[in-house]
Amino acid sequence: RAVVHPVTVAAVLGLICFVFSLSSVIPPLVTDAFDMLSSTVAPLSMVVIGLRLASADFKHLLKDGEAYLSLFLRHLALPLLVLLSLWAGKHLFPSLSDEACRVVLILASAPVASSVTMLSERYDCDATYAGGLVTVSTALSILTMPLCLLLYGILP
Repeated sequence: RAVVHPVTVAAVLGLICFVFSLSSVIPPLVTDAFDMLSSTVAPLSMVVIGLRLASADFKHLLKDGEAYLSLFLRHLALPLLVLLSLWAGKHLFPSLSDEACRVVLILASAPVASSVTMLSERYDCDATYAGGLVTVSTALSILTMPLCLLLYGILP
């Protein structure tokens, strides 16, 4: 079911269009429609998350050890692993650009995607719990993302 999920199909089609530069072949009517539709994705996802946050029980979330583990792995372990990999990569491949390394590090230290809440809603999982994790993850990334970039700047 995951292979034929609309998000997976859209991602594969988008990748094909990107790799083969099909944007010049697609009529402007279609591309304009997708541009307008894409501008609604972020606001609608924030509405869904906001609705879930209104009913979130943060006390329960703060007592959950699995939440701490997942947030630790997402915001500390993964960025540090990527940071070490980039450090090793810069020593093995001196031509590796700093900009590319920073982009990879920013992506690794970014918060949990808001789509987690929508997917948990879609598959009848605990969307309130997922919304709480997304919120805490976003708040944590305010601290961890600059810290990771600072550490990257300090590394020799």
